Amino acid sequence: NMYPKVHVEIHYLPSLSVMRSNGASEPSFDFAVINTPAVVTEELECTNLADIEDTFVCGRAFRQLAEREVSLNELREYPLVLMPSGSSTRQWIDEHFARHNIQLQPAFEMATLSLIKHSIMENLGVGTVPYEVARDEIADGTLYRIRLTDPLPGRKICLITSKEHPLGVAANTFLSAFSADRQ
Repeated sequence: NMYPKVHVEIHYLPSLSVMRSNGASEPSFDFAVINTPAVVTEELECTNLADIEDTFVCGRAFRQLAEREVSLNELREYPLVLMPSGSSTRQWIDEHFARHNIQLQPAFEMATLSLIKHSIMENLGVGTVPYEVARDEIADGTLYRIRLTDPLPGRKICLITSKEHPLGVAANTFLSAFSADRQ
């Protein structure tokens, strides 16, 4: 309400390359919030906002997996519920498994973490979500955390801004309010 004439656009872009320069003299955004891994060109600044701890989880039908450490090779034998191919998260997971000479073939590809979490809770398979997304369900026994012999490496949530074009007052105020809510 402080800036009634400010227009806000929020876009979901699942690609790793969304931060590549478009050749324009000014960026096509004020700021972006992305998760790593991502391609960030040198004219942009990346500020870490938070760590992401991705974890594989399962519902009651697969809870025996939570009773011991599970290898990546064994995990791929179960129906997997993952982000779609082409998303940065999926590429990151595929690369982790590929380092262990394993190619994933998910049974289900879901476009949002909410769909993934609910599909796993309905016992469609096992999948990965950030721990923060599943914390309550893990605590109440609706979801079970799967401990991997080769855990997924950590990721980050980053704020992307232009080095050459400072943020305006409205964008700074918005980010300040966001930062205050997180503390």
